[in-house]
Amino acid sequence: MATSDAEVVRQFWSDVNSGGYEAVERLVAFDYIDRFPADFVSSSGREGLQQTFQVLRRALSNLRFSVEAIIAEDETVLTRFTARGHHTGVYMGTLPSGMRIEMMGLYLCRVDRGFIVEGGMLLDDMGLLRQAREPVVGQGSAA
Repeated sequence: MATSDAEVVRQFWSDVNSGGYEAVERLVAFDYIDRFPADFVSSSGREGLQQTFQVLRRALSNLRFSVEAIIAEDETVLTRFTARGHHTGVYMGTLPSGMRIEMMGLYLCRVDRGFIVEGGMLLDDMGLLRQAREPVVGQGSAA
């Protein structure tokens, strides 16, 4: 069992990478407050957080989150991460490109008694869309 707030969040990301949504149900409080809900989800709270990961997994096959840094102070934990995958599904109206994508993100949350009780995720959506729309080297018009 995780003992520090940073360890709870680190376990959350590890579980998310396993592909299941048990991390959300096991480590996120039932009455979770989402401070930065994603524009592309229809629910809020814990369900909205779960939907965020579902949308990302549908858009990016082989999705993996690499935790680059975790900073914790009192109950507040900030995670800087990089999400990597192949753009094989529609994301924010952009058709699949098949390209390998890297997207930076931040997740700021508060942990109380071993549960993530509130938080917000900021994703570099524009960076993902820019990469998905870049022409593949060697394709296009001949010089």
